[in-house]
Amino acid sequence: MAYFSYKIEHDLGLAPNPFGGYCTLAVCKPTIRNNKNIQIGDWVIGTGSVRLKRLHHLIFAMQVEEKITLNEYWEAPRFQYKKPVINGSLMQMYGDNFYHQNPKTKKWIQENSAHSSEGGTTNPKHLKIDTEGKYVLISTTFCYLGNKSILIPKKYWELWM
Repeated sequence: MAYFSYKIEHDLGLAPNPFGGYCTLAVCKPTIRNNKNIQIGDWVIGTGSVRLKRLHHLIFAMQVEEKITLNEYWEAPRFQYKKPVINGSLMQMYGDNFYHQNPKTKKWIQENSAHSSEGGTTNPKHLKIDTEGKYVLISTTFCYLGNKSILIPKKYWELWM
């Protein structure tokens, strides 16, 4: 079992997306989502940052139970609720299931989402970064603390930083 960690710069419920009984990591952090060494059973840990004003805090931890592609995520019936609804609830606005490929051209499509540009147009920067990560990491074994994060004891800081 291995551990992968990253610092969270902003926490709105998009990456990770802890809603609906599944914690998913589908956007941002392509190096973690695409890491050939990440296996089922490994843990992904998100810690706070200076920008978030939660440096050395545990924001979330998820044990990877599944790895599926962005296209598989888009098509999976159980993850349809994670498709964003821009003028919906917080959970709906920050849905992370908004990438899929055109079946004919194989070009990526970015649906209107928190990563789109004004008016729902494609944001090329986010599209490039997000689709560099081939996999969506999925867990039902997770802890999401958000703004109720806890300070990690100082003796463990070097493990996560």
